[in-house]
Amino acid sequence: MFDDFFKGQGPARIFVYHQTPYKINESKEIIDMPHEHPQFYVTHGDTVKLKGKGVYFVRTTQPGKGINVSAANDNEVMFGEISENTVTSLDSIINKIYRPLV
Repeated sequence: MFDDFFKGQGPARIFVYHQTPYKINESKEIIDMPHEHPQFYVTHGDTVKLKGKGVYFVRTTQPGKGINVSAANDNEVMFGEISENTVTSLDSIINKIYRPLV
């Protein structure tokens, strides 16, 4: 997955999570498996649900163009931390801070 990411192939994003495994029951609810050891998950964001915090990497190059790994800070890869409450936090910031200012 990382090889394709650096070559400019496939999705332009990768998420990495460290969390305990879970199951999804018939009601589509997530059931934690607390007795299991945490595992690393590497995904494009469409197969594993984030339950806590994780990190993301986003490729900003044109599709098919690889990343120059010999250059530092060239903005070809953006990265940061994401949590399961990111959308809720963004909504709060927009509606409680920016909207009143505008």
